[in-house]
Amino acid sequence: MILRTNFNLFEQIDIPFELSLSNNDSRFLQPFNQFGLSPKITNWMTLHGGYFYSNLSDLTFGDIKIYGGGIELTPGNFRFKAFYGRSRASKDPDSLQSFGGIYKQQMYALKLGYGNESVAFIDFNFTHTIDDSSSIKPISISQTPSENFVGSVTFGLKVIEALMLNGEVAVSAYSNDIRLENISEVSLPEFLFTPKISSQFDGAAKFNINIDPQTFWTLRLGTKWIGPGFITNGYTQLQNDLFEITIDPSLRLLNNRLNLRSFHWDKIK
Repeated sequence: MILRTNFNLFEQIDIPFELSLSNNDSRFLQPFNQFGLSPKITNWMTLHGGYFYSNLSDLTFGDIKIYGGGIELTPGNFRFKAFYGRSRASKDPDSLQSFGGIYKQQMYALKLGYGNESVAFIDFNFTHTIDDSSSIKPISISQTPSENFVGSVTFGLKVIEALMLNGEVAVSAYSNDIRLENISEVSLPEFLFTPKISSQFDGAAKFNINIDPQTFWTLRLGTKWIGPGFITNGYTQLQNDLFEITIDPSLRLLNNRLNLRSFHWDKIK
């Protein structure tokens, strides 16, 4: 059973909530029995509690459900997001099903930005996840506890009325096994990342040009590069070792009653 509804108080506070119940709890990423509240107070503050989704950017964090709490503030041109919680539940190994087990994973994320997103803006995004190595039984486990930090800058600028540029540049650090020894030559604050001999570092970037000279046609040009060692735990499936070019024209006719749009043309590494 899944129930979604929304309460409105005094036309100022929206309180959407979601309830999920099942008599078969597999506990893969998160338990199926869930309850979450995300009250929106005025038009610039949102609070999160329980299970909820949020999004930072295309290269950091976006499709993982969190069990914890958070806040989103958007007064004027200022943007701030912060949340903390569990991004993955643990599950013990099961030799009968050839299952190696899953560690509990904790995470935090932060976004700080300013500007009008339709004119000019800049955002700084950070996300950090780490596995709890003591959360499952160490019996013939094939998985290793990991740590991941990703930081990015997203930006946009309207050069002229018909030309908008936007993009994102990101770096990631990933340790395949946090139980291994530290790299003594590299020192970072522990809440950011602890470099291990199993650590890898890489980058990713995307850039778009949106051309809209007339009301009846537009052209979007885009490119995306993701390094082979770039990993973010903020997306369940983000392909790395990728280079992609996209050309996307569209045409609107008959007072927008007829919309023609091409397929994406992609060149993938």
